[in-house]
Amino acid sequence: LHTSSLQSKQWYQRRVRGGINERRTLILPSGRNIDLSFEDEGGDFFNVKSLFTLDDLYKHKVHLGHSIGCWNAVNRKHLFGIRNDTHLIDLASTEQHLWRALNVVSHIAARRGNIIFANQRQSSKFILKTAARMCGETAYTADPIRSPSQVDYHTKGTFRPANFDALKPDLVICSSVMNPTSSQMLLHCNKNLIPTIGILDSDVDPVNLTYVIPGNDDSTEALIFYHKLFGQAIFRAKKIVQLLRNEGEGLSVQRRHSET
Repeated sequence: LHTSSLQSKQWYQRRVRGGINERRTLILPSGRNIDLSFEDEGGDFFNVKSLFTLDDLYKHKVHLGHSIGCWNAVNRKHLFGIRNDTHLIDLASTEQHLWRALNVVSHIAARRGNIIFANQRQSSKFILKTAARMCGETAYTADPIRSPSQVDYHTKGTFRPANFDALKPDLVICSSVMNPTSSQMLLHCNKNLIPTIGILDSDVDPVNLTYVIPGNDDSTEALIFYHKLFGQAIFRAKKIVQLLRNEGEGLSVQRRHSET
């Protein structure tokens, strides 16, 4: 019984991790593999640590959680304390988790992975559109949008797996984890081993998230800050890879000329 329980736990952890195998490789649905050894070695190839500081997190109100009456005990390790009956999120934890998430996003973008920005609040759709436009990815919102870079994927709060799978997502960044439709989407991602990144407020259940970012998910100022960082990280990764590719093509042309 103990062995069976242990095997079930290990299987569940592999499912929740979104396709990360024992060799520290993130297996994307498209078949691309992302080596995650940089997480253990502290590598920062795309220099994502320069995108923000601890002071930026405080200025954008990332540390503000929910009232003490509505919180998830699983998130205890990410909380700093209580003030005015409101949980305060530990920004040191946020900083480390945000670095890690930006690193993963950068490596997936560098390998031409399809990245989806998802949020179900009407007040956040403009934020997602702006971030998607900035980096050339897809915003996944609740209302019908005519632009080809944005998709309506549910009607009356019902998640449509067929429409979602048609986008062939390699990574989903969700900033409204507690929304019922988002919960259906994240569960679908979990079942299909699609890695996810979610904003983890003090009341959020992280069970279906691959990577969490402890922080405020209600403040418009904080949401703009998150998506601006993701947009910058994706744009920077694509630009660096394009420069390296152009440099490699230039070297190959020089070699051909030298050989002739």
